[in-house]
Amino acid sequence: MATEVLTKPEKKSAEKKAAPPEPDTKEAWRGFKPGLWQRDINVRWFLQQNYTPYDGDDSFLAPATKRTKGIWKKLTDLFVEGFVPLESFEEDRYVYRERLRAIIGERSKRAYHLGDRVRVRLDRIDRAGNKLQFAVVEP
Repeated sequence: MATEVLTKPEKKSAEKKAAPPEPDTKEAWRGFKPGLWQRDINVRWFLQQNYTPYDGDDSFLAPATKRTKGIWKKLTDLFVEGFVPLESFEEDRYVYRERLRAIIGERSKRAYHLGDRVRVRLDRIDRAGNKLQFAVVEP
């Protein structure tokens, strides 16, 4: 009974593929401001010096997934509509502007429009009147 041993054929040196060229790391950092990040790991400094705000719109975003929409639905079911008295705005004096359908801070010029969603805290519970009074929590 004869046994045959199979071996891999040897590659000729001409068939060897050349290794891909190493990327030029200096080229990758071109355009960034030089500074501390070049000798130390200093992410804070790097971001402060090289950050550029995005002034475009949200057209690059993908639409929400079915799962995201489901989570959002659960959250919106937890939202509460209520009344926030103007007196609860302690940091500024707000005045209602009918034309804008909004209250505007006289000093801050911060605007809250009718129907805006805001973060609130529960200020008072009126058990007799079955009412909740809220105050806006500034962002």
